[in-house]
Amino acid sequence: MSQSVSTAPFEAAPGLMRLQIHEVESWIEALPLANVGETRQRVSSSLTNLIASDLPGQERYAALELFRSPIHYLSEALQHHFVGAAFPLTLKARGIADQLCALHMAMAEGYQSVADELLELDIVRQNFTMLTASLHRSLYYLGQALLTGYQLYEPCSADCWRRIHCIYEAAARKGVHSSTVQDPYRRHRQPTSIAEQYKQILLLALANPYRYSQRDIRTIYSLLEYWTPQCRLYPADHADALQFACRVDLACDEPPSCIAYSAIPHPATCRLLDTSALIRTHPETTGIAISLGLSAIHLLIDMLDSMSTMQSARTGQRSPTPTAIDDKGLYLCEVMDESAGGSRLKWRNINKGKIRVGELIALRQTRAPGEIPGIAAIRWLKNTSKHTVEFGIQLISPDALPISVRLYNANDQESEHDYLKGLYIPEFKAIRQPASLILPAFLYRADDVISLVMDHQEHCLQLVKAIETSQSFSRFYFSSLATPQDLH
Repeated sequence: MSQSVSTAPFEAAPGLMRLQIHEVESWIEALPLANVGETRQRVSSSLTNLIASDLPGQERYAALELFRSPIHYLSEALQHHFVGAAFPLTLKARGIADQLCALHMAMAEGYQSVADELLELDIVRQNFTMLTASLHRSLYYLGQALLTGYQLYEPCSADCWRRIHCIYEAAARKGVHSSTVQDPYRRHRQPTSIAEQYKQILLLALANPYRYSQRDIRTIYSLLEYWTPQCRLYPADHADALQFACRVDLACDEPPSCIAYSAIPHPATCRLLDTSALIRTHPETTGIAISLGLSAIHLLIDMLDSMSTMQSARTGQRSPTPTAIDDKGLYLCEVMDESAGGSRLKWRNINKGKIRVGELIALRQTRAPGEIPGIAAIRWLKNTSKHTVEFGIQLISPDALPISVRLYNANDQESEHDYLKGLYIPEFKAIRQPASLILPAFLYRADDVISLVMDHQEHCLQLVKAIETSQSFSRFYFSSLATPQDLH
């Protein structure tokens, strides 16, 4: 299981190699955090020295735990240099991204060396908690390195997936993969386990992160913490009993893949990730699930489309869209009254979300699992009790597509910062409603020329007329332009 990492010579930080814990604490407290570059250099050098040392595993583990705080600080600080930047990255931005990956890989190597020592000495029973935490931490930092690679839109580094699979396999073999671990740097769910961390990494790969923006990749990875308890890993001989499953080979340096794309038999080293629990139906419920706000709706539709595409690869036809994606992003409301053009809804436990007149929402009928999210706007609301509100919605469209938009300027070099989320509303011939765009409020006006990206294709459009504007969104009719010169 042990993996070697080449290390360059360096000068050790004063007092660190003696590894008195109070000295390490004092050294970390004295780091010049205001100078990110100097802090990174000191942490990187001392961390490399620590990993190369022959210190007992228990002391090395205690020191690594202290290093987590400055590593987390550097992760937050360094990513601002390349997240949102235009590609290809500058040499400086690329170097900073590589440095961040190296820090994460070094932490993974350090914790793995502690686990290797415990496994080789066969003292697992006496150090059960340390072994579990060491394997979990190593997997956590491999996941962070993988996440940074996805944000750079690059293939995974060689041997990365093999190391990830190897950690899970060793934990399962020793029976510690389901043991709970506290991790203060997870954003949402506590406690966690090696199995949940492993499944979170697998789900990120299955979400096809290359199709999302850098910020959305990180957001998706964070929110996947809620999904992992609903997925299960099974041996390869369960393949025939699983309807929605993905395959991962623990002996290969490969990410997981949909079973539909793999016609070869599943060897004993394979595990199957059952994702069927993510597709939940509520046949007895007559409510409706809503998602609030343009950004949340954009992400919801994009993720639903991605999951539906993956399922259709297995069945050979378009599968019903799952009825629930994330309990933190969808809210269940009761339908009090409805017509062809709108509905009156009741929302209990309103403290779980924020709502206002003019807000844009997506609608998912929980009694109809195949329904595509509809788009509506809140027209009125009334508090009926302390924790309950009724509100009326007007349907804008039964369908929408996620888009990215920016003002067109031929002299600007585009970057992720320039693009904003929006929705394309298809033409609705039944009521003679032309196609339109829903964009962030107050940022655009009639006659503006915009660049629009939809389905990985860029289009040049001119906004013709503002149909509606609220505090949450603006809606426009538009005309297509072959080039901006068509205006003249």
